Amino acid sequence: MRLINVETFKVEEFLEGRVPPYAILSHTWLPKGEVKFSDMADSAPRPVDMPGWYKIQKSAEQAKEDGHAYIWVDTCCIDKSSSAELSEAINSMFAWDIFAATAAERMSWASKRTTTRKEDMAYCLLGIFGINMPLLYGERDRAFIRLQKEIIANHNDLSILSWEPVWEDFDPEARDEILKIRIGESQPWKQTNAMATSVRNFTSCQGIDTDAVISCIS
Repeated sequence: MRLINVETFKVEEFLEGRVPPYAILSHTWLPKGEVKFSDMADSAPRPVDMPGWYKIQKSAEQAKEDGHAYIWVDTCCIDKSSSAELSEAINSMFAWDIFAATAAERMSWASKRTTTRKEDMAYCLLGIFGINMPLLYGERDRAFIRLQKEIIANHNDLSILSWEPVWEDFDPEARDEILKIRIGESQPWKQTNAMATSVRNFTSCQGIDTDAVISCIS
């Protein structure tokens, strides 16, 4: 794993089991001007004139105040020229020990996040659910549906079906179909259109109880 030293701004690599405590920069990518892995190479001048440098500098300052010697920034701590490294990094990202929470509640934690590419909204959640699946850029909303199916297959956590529609996203006909599915006129867990289309659908799912969900759809 690579981390940025908050004093020297050099990227240092650590073997598994020897990774020091670090802070994570949570951010939305800029349309252009993000600092990349190649920009942080020892032989390259410090990219202080790039628009993305300000975020790195400020996050390093905050990390120092909080007592951390390293930060992790996705734009420049991953060598994206290596597809294998990119896939491994995304699949292991945010693999916290929080599996007592239901799937719906974990989704709710990310419900206010935005990503530049639609697929990344699903891919950035792989670690938090302990899911491995291929990264297929170009599939757009399909990535989030695949993630939900993998959660059901791997964890048997039906709380993932307790999402609420963001009604402004649907035309009237689609709203009627969603309501039919959700009141039991069909079996939602067997249908693709029963899956949420966005992490925003889980905004109100804090503290959701899996047993309550099962009793509702039984």
